[in-house]
Amino acid sequence: MDGVDVIDDAAEGAASWTVANVMSDGVPERLLADCRTLIHFAWANDPGRGNVNMANDVRTNVACAVQVFEQAARAGVRRILYPSSGGTIYGHRPPLPTPETAPILPVGGYGAGKAAAEMYLHAIMLAHGTETCALRIGNPYGPGQWPERGQGFIATAVARTLRGQPIQIFGTASLARDYVFIDDVAEAFVLACKCETIEPVLNLGSGVDYSLEQLIPLIFEAAERRTEIEYLPGRPVDAPCVRLDISRIAATLGWRPVTSMEQGLARTVEWIEKIALDQQPRTKTPTTISPAAR
Repeated sequence: MDGVDVIDDAAEGAASWTVANVMSDGVPERLLADCRTLIHFAWANDPGRGNVNMANDVRTNVACAVQVFEQAARAGVRRILYPSSGGTIYGHRPPLPTPETAPILPVGGYGAGKAAAEMYLHAIMLAHGTETCALRIGNPYGPGQWPERGQGFIATAVARTLRGQPIQIFGTASLARDYVFIDDVAEAFVLACKCETIEPVLNLGSGVDYSLEQLIPLIFEAAERRTEIEYLPGRPVDAPCVRLDISRIAATLGWRPVTSMEQGLARTVEWIEKIALDQQPRTKTPTTISPAAR
């Protein structure tokens, strides 16, 4: 990549940052003129809120994604990368580890929206000849993930532990997820921009699942303190276990995660202690982030 342009609804101090709302205005044409790869990260919903207003999710998140995909393809962008959901695409009880060939049986409105955008991305690939890839991410975590936003158990559990507040668990502590550190996720996207050929769908996870029962003691160890556990009623959007088969991404990109859970938790605790405990991120308007790698 020669350079990276970021499109957002407010400037954040990046080297090349364009203020725009892609939902209403689309991607500025000047940024697509010599863009080789576009990554569409914008998504204003999360699994916990996915069933609240599914129609609005389609109007905002899905429609915006399709608009950006079409605009990029018509402008001649060579490759489009789309961060999808490895945790909600495959349903409640997929085969473990779950390969990309497993049936798509979305868990909740969030998963349905992600799956719908994937289908449109595939259709755009066939219609325009654009290279496309949906990277189905497990549960990313690490510095930059703000706690208490409805997505990101590790960030929220770390913050609650540091504050001495109870960690809330929906249902049972046996729920298990494929957690992958954010630096490893970023490296996968860099490789997906650079590689000669790309698969239409790639799982992006650690290939290992941690139950909440296993994870919470590791959080306490990293935070060097403990707190109480509060159990709440289970939610229909929570699959019992997520563990992704990452053999295809290893073969395609030569990528494997390199950050251990202990290393990732240590860095997460450090960031939340320094940055996130007494601050709140600005509230983002829907569907406004579309980094374009040139």
